[in-house]
Amino acid sequence: MIHELYISNYALIQEAKLNFSDGFHVFTGETGAGKSIFLGALGLVMGKRADPSILIDKEKKCISELIFHLEDSEPLKTWFFEQELDFDATCIVRREIWPNGKSRAFINDSPVNLNQLKDLADQLLDIHGQHENLALKNKNYKINWLDCIADAESLAQEFAIAFAYRNKLQQQKENYLNDKANHQRKLDFLNFQLAEWQALKWQIGEHEMIEAKVQQLQQAESLQLSLRNLLEFLLEENHIVDELKKAGHLAQKLNPFVSSTLDLLNRLETARIDLADLGQELQRLEDEFSPDPIKLEQGKERLNAFLTLLRKHQCQDEKEMFFKAEQWLTEKNELENLEMAQLGWETEIESWTKRIAELGISLTESRKKAAANIEHLIAPLLPELGLEEARIQIDFNPLPEPNILGFEDIQFLYSPHAKLPPKPLEQIASGGELSRIMLIFKLLAAQKKAQPTLIFDEIDTGISGKIAGKMGTLLADSGNSMQIMAITHLPQIASKGKRHFKVEKIQGTTRIRELTYHERIEELAGMLSAEVTTENALEHARELLNPN
Repeated sequence: MIHELYISNYALIQEAKLNFSDGFHVFTGETGAGKSIFLGALGLVMGKRADPSILIDKEKKCISELIFHLEDSEPLKTWFFEQELDFDATCIVRREIWPNGKSRAFINDSPVNLNQLKDLADQLLDIHGQHENLALKNKNYKINWLDCIADAESLAQEFAIAFAYRNKLQQQKENYLNDKANHQRKLDFLNFQLAEWQALKWQIGEHEMIEAKVQQLQQAESLQLSLRNLLEFLLEENHIVDELKKAGHLAQKLNPFVSSTLDLLNRLETARIDLADLGQELQRLEDEFSPDPIKLEQGKERLNAFLTLLRKHQCQDEKEMFFKAEQWLTEKNELENLEMAQLGWETEIESWTKRIAELGISLTESRKKAAANIEHLIAPLLPELGLEEARIQIDFNPLPEPNILGFEDIQFLYSPHAKLPPKPLEQIASGGELSRIMLIFKLLAAQKKAQPTLIFDEIDTGISGKIAGKMGTLLADSGNSMQIMAITHLPQIASKGKRHFKVEKIQGTTRIRELTYHERIEELAGMLSAEVTTENALEHARELLNPN
């Protein structure tokens, strides 16, 4: 139950704080006074879209806050536990809209996202909009309502998920079969590309290595000539290594007279050994760089084969070519797996079809059992709303093929009086009849869900006079078991409220305040009068407030 509403800096409301209790609350006011603004502020707390243009003062944030008194119910406690929020009998739900467009939401001062806000709000209140009566013309709405009354919402959802998934598998299978020839052509082409690439047996880093080897073989003769000249300079007769050996013999003759002779001998010998080693290295290189026309041609052919594949597949380098080959392999595996998947689809489709049949039978049984009970629940409520001879029945007609809603075409049939055969509700019911039937639907659903608060925005569309009084009485009676709020333009309904709030516009801003007993008489009389409040209207207003 809503205990308190606080609104700040929202549309035409600078600040408002309203306290509520149990029972039936009514809201009245002239057209344009701002009744819809009140609902808009509630919508913010329910997680609806926020627009910073609603801020009166563009420098301050907007606040919409509801304080609920929660019942000690296990579903609610479970929800709070799952969301990692503290459960308390007094629950504060707040939404803030900042000038920069950012929105923040809190439950008991813990930050939450909008989905959490919506989940909680759906369990605590239901707002019936001005045009929601038209929902009775929507097949899905009526079936969802039936599932709510039948405690079959989870079952219906499970059936819909199974049905959609089975259809998805069937579509995948059909797509595969229809395109099987294309798949095979693509698979053959991928196999050809992979075989061409794999036949090359190219190794990562080979491009750079083989290019260097080809260049070396192309320059082999020139390199070998240079190496041979070096060798002649170092190792041929009377060349530098032999001369260093002779220099060592000459240096020995200095030994008696020069103290550093030994050092000179060591240095000459070291130089001779180093140069001799260098000569051996050059001889090895000479062998390595010997011209080899066969190896050169093989290297060129391999390099050309690789470069041809690069150009063919529009690759910039070796790395990109390896990446493309990996893509081919992945695509090839996927296509090959489709053939195996076809066998899996057959088995899985059969399994899901069996599951759909099981769920469909249970869903039909739950709906039919609830439908019989619903007709008995609705029957006594129709006369209370001036529909003494009306009746509603729910028909089940088997479908040739099931759809996502179930195995039957479910029709809500309506007859306004005994002389007329029942016809589909959406075809025969007038606007006023739809309003009254929707009220019954909402009250029954709220009782089933144990929803503590129902809010109606002009549920009285299309009715007046005695019927309006009956609707007001039904709302007031229902207020004994739940909190009900109604925005109304009919005095017959407004007079039935346990508490009466007026929405009025004063100097360009909207104010919402609770009326005293005498103010209620003035307000009801004003609603009864065309322009000037008459004494007859005041007397009628007193009679409405005090029917006995």
